[in-house]
Amino acid sequence: MMIEDEELRNLYQISSQEHLQKLESGLLHLQQNPENSTLWELWQEIHSLRGDSRSVGVETVEVLSHQIEEIIKQIERQEISLSTEVSDRLFMGLNAISLLVQEALIGQPSGVDTNLILEHLKAALKESPQLLFEFVDNNTIPQLAPTYIEDEELRNLYQLSTSEHLQKLETGLLHLQQFPDDDMWELQRSIHSLKVDSRSMGVETVEVLSHQIEEIIKQIERQEISLSTEVSDHLFMGLNAISLLVQEALTGQPSGVDTNLIIEHLKAVVSTSPQPLFEFVDNNIPQLAPTYIEDEELRNLYQLSTS
Repeated sequence: MMIEDEELRNLYQISSQEHLQKLESGLLHLQQNPENSTLWELWQEIHSLRGDSRSVGVETVEVLSHQIEEIIKQIERQEISLSTEVSDRLFMGLNAISLLVQEALIGQPSGVDTNLILEHLKAALKESPQLLFEFVDNNTIPQLAPTYIEDEELRNLYQLSTSEHLQKLETGLLHLQQFPDDDMWELQRSIHSLKVDSRSMGVETVEVLSHQIEEIIKQIERQEISLSTEVSDHLFMGLNAISLLVQEALTGQPSGVDTNLIIEHLKAVVSTSPQPLFEFVDNNIPQLAPTYIEDEELRNLYQLSTS
């Protein structure tokens, strides 16, 4: 559901973004410094996000926030530990919330299976990792997600590379929102590298979404579409979906993301009546050759190297 009141939408966008940023950075800090407890701050942020979501009627975010709040409480009471698996579930929950927040802001379905994410979070409270999987026989053999990377070394490499690419993409996109005239080369390089890395690991879902985001960035660079609020929202939705799908590939736990739905949203951005670079008013105005290099810097470099 979308928040109908524009003023409430804007307030919720600001508050939820602030809470989510503090939660993600706080959780990363806690992973690196488990003795330096920031659990109280984390609890405050998730509790506030839950309250804000309840006040504007975003029930999905309220429900997931409540479950994350319960996990943080149990860690604080030392009933469960902040293991790698628990951390993965918390990040999965926060990424799902990010998508659901975008759903409430722009009114387009996020593709998140809230019930599935909720099951993953509830399993963390029982400290039973096997509960995350569906058991197919009496020998309790778990069914891993089809994108799961089985080789541990490859998993670690993919985790490092995707974390770096996603961080650069998120910070780069935030920077571009404030400085729309700045160069987009870093964004293009990061999303292209993420796409290639995912292809090499066989993570097709991330590869496909990365390709679609890459196409949007190219069209913004060519000034065929502008980086409007709507386009930015779609890009962040895509990146949040990718974060969940990366976790799926690393842990084997189904992410609950409807990849096809996210692709539809991203494709809609590309096909929204782009402004052509050249408007032809008569037949005397030439069309550019398809091999024309549009980027001036690349043109100059190519001219020097070929001459």
